[in-house]
Amino acid sequence: MQSYLKDIHREEAGYWPVLKEELSCEPFFNYLDNIVQTSDPHKRLLPEFALKRIREVEHKHGKLSLDNMAAYDEVFHLIYNLTVSLMANNQDTLWGIGLPASKTVAYGTDALYSFLDRNLEEEDRLETAFIVPEIDPQIRHLYALVLQRFYGFPNTEKDKILYTLKNEDGTVNGYYDLVTDYTFVDIQVKGDLPPIDYTQLKEQRNASSTDWSQLSKVLDITKFEFSGFTLLTFHNVTEERVTQHIKSMMTNLSLYETNHYFQKLDRFIKVLLGVSDIHFSLFPLFHLNGSPVVNSDFTHKSVLFGKLQNIFREESPNFIYEYLHSPFSIVYNLVDGMIDSESMLTNALQRIGINSYLGLPLYYNNTLSGVLEIYSTSGKMLDKSILPRLRHIATLLSQLSFDLSLEFKNRLDKVITEQFTALQPAVQWKFNQVAAKYLGDLAANVPNSKIQDIYFRDVYPLYGAIDVRDSSVLRSKAVQRDFNLQHQQLEELLLKIQNIDDSPVVSTFMDKMRQSGKLFSIMPFDEALLKIVEFFRKDLNQFFEEVRHHSAETDALISSYENQISCNEIHNDCFQNEFEISLQQLNAVISQELDVLNAFVQGNYPSYFEKFRTDGIEYDIFVGESITPLQPFDPNIIRIFRLQQLITMARVGILVHHMQPQLKIPLQTTQLIFVNPSNIDISFRSDERRFDVEGSYNIRYQIIKKRIDKIRIRHSLERLTQPDKIAIVYFSQEMASELRESIQSLQATHLLLPGIEELDLEEVQGVEGLRAMRVSINPDNPVKK
Repeated sequence: MQSYLKDIHREEAGYWPVLKEELSCEPFFNYLDNIVQTSDPHKRLLPEFALKRIREVEHKHGKLSLDNMAAYDEVFHLIYNLTVSLMANNQDTLWGIGLPASKTVAYGTDALYSFLDRNLEEEDRLETAFIVPEIDPQIRHLYALVLQRFYGFPNTEKDKILYTLKNEDGTVNGYYDLVTDYTFVDIQVKGDLPPIDYTQLKEQRNASSTDWSQLSKVLDITKFEFSGFTLLTFHNVTEERVTQHIKSMMTNLSLYETNHYFQKLDRFIKVLLGVSDIHFSLFPLFHLNGSPVVNSDFTHKSVLFGKLQNIFREESPNFIYEYLHSPFSIVYNLVDGMIDSESMLTNALQRIGINSYLGLPLYYNNTLSGVLEIYSTSGKMLDKSILPRLRHIATLLSQLSFDLSLEFKNRLDKVITEQFTALQPAVQWKFNQVAAKYLGDLAANVPNSKIQDIYFRDVYPLYGAIDVRDSSVLRSKAVQRDFNLQHQQLEELLLKIQNIDDSPVVSTFMDKMRQSGKLFSIMPFDEALLKIVEFFRKDLNQFFEEVRHHSAETDALISSYENQISCNEIHNDCFQNEFEISLQQLNAVISQELDVLNAFVQGNYPSYFEKFRTDGIEYDIFVGESITPLQPFDPNIIRIFRLQQLITMARVGILVHHMQPQLKIPLQTTQLIFVNPSNIDISFRSDERRFDVEGSYNIRYQIIKKRIDKIRIRHSLERLTQPDKIAIVYFSQEMASELRESIQSLQATHLLLPGIEELDLEEVQGVEGLRAMRVSINPDNPVKK
């Protein structure tokens, strides 16, 4: 036992009022005296002895104070024996006596003082700092005591504070609850009892933890004095907290990305087992088309389904499937543990550098749900002490592996639905409904049964297009540069051959080659391209056949040329490839931003979203209650979606601008939005497996989309769409007002530069009255993908 003041709370408290507190034995005396007066003779033996002994110490050394704590060592030890089980081992018990109002230890076990020297963090403070940073949990306890003892309020505040024990490297070692017993704390009010506005307090008392900050304004805690001592005990709650964390992760399974999820789970398992230099793998069993999936995101840390598979493919190709059919525990090098498994397994584990290994099959509802693996690759050896700890969470991990397999299947279904079929989640219900109706008609022998047309009435269309400016011209230039380079390389070859073989065949082909090199400048591009391709594929090969084998030197030159051309093709060393790579990089960024837009739309109001790939990307979004009938439709959501559409276009423009130095061929994009003046109807076209507009009036929407791509400003040759700008085409002045507000809000956040161009557009066939706004993106905005 030790006796000196040590503050548990090392951090600077945000709100810690100056309180008057006195270390005293009087509350404890009163407690013992009450027992002596009321208990039967057998129960009061120890209290009588303690009371007598404490009075003797007090008579000899004076009343307990901070100055004479050492003289009360025997008394403190007596209190320990009276309040802690005699069976407790004080070498392990984290117990102490604290000052009545502050988290300061005055006396305690050696284990407690050693524990307080370690790296402790107050978890309650970390978890609630963003809500009530000014109220320390200890102060909340004192407020609760005052309310209970003086105002008759029930004490609903928990009497424990959670601490995290950290290792030197900052990783979590364990979780501990500090339980504070205020039985031997007396509270006195200075002067009159402060009144409380009960109405205000009643409004706050059942609300969130922010009520404590309100209470500090209603009740002045410094009007009260505290005397006596608290009993402090730290309890190891690592198992309980790890279990809670894992349960929380299971509840929010769909929100996690796989790698992040397993990293977090790995940390909790290591905390529970009390070791940091081991590896952990949880492999959930998932079936696809009747067979277990042994290659998935979940195998990257697995030994059994990872590295061992490479060995078993050669030596025992059916081992994994046989194991899953008849699973068993696998043990290797477990200190003081179970006997090692069969030699084939242990030899394989040795070969891949596993030092110690434990593999346990997990069962949920009497069915194999997964496999848990714990292993080490360093000098650390697993021992049997981990088995009881694993048992505590084995049931939880069994359910988790089952839940993970379900989540994996859900994600797989989502990928199939979104990427490989035309049926998106937002509209799939309609197809199910129509299919069920058709099957019902067939079952009822309805004459001429057929699948009904699928359509959605009165939907809001949102259209956007991101186009690569002058992509056709740039692609043509890349083709020309490639063929110019090939002509140049071929001319160099022919000149060398001519020095060796000055025959008419060579000189004639030289003239033909030079004529081919001029075709791009004397005829239309497409026609010239066909002739040049024919020249290199047909004429050049015929020429090589004619001159080959005339001499060894000629053959060597031709072979060298062919190898060079072949190498260029293998390494994609050409301008066309540079253009296509640049275009792919650009479209990847655009597609990623549109996926974010789609996620935003689906998260707020499930809708139909469709992308069309050109040299850039176009997209349609159809929103309406007919698509999502079970969710109330608020027309204001369209305004929100249009704003998000504008944000997406601005981000695309800025990201493309930032990408220019990274592209082999600089490519610029134009951003175009069309705001249709009215709702439209759409229907599903079975032949094209996509939705299209329905009805003659609605076709106008598609006509406008196709014709505004290259539309010009009225009385000008300038095209509306320009790089580093967003063009928004609309009809009505009412819409113009909404657009201005949205643009100004993005200018305030510096996504867009100041200024709005308001433009009249040229008349195009079948469409009149088009207007546009044009704004510039802010290329200096540091947005990130």
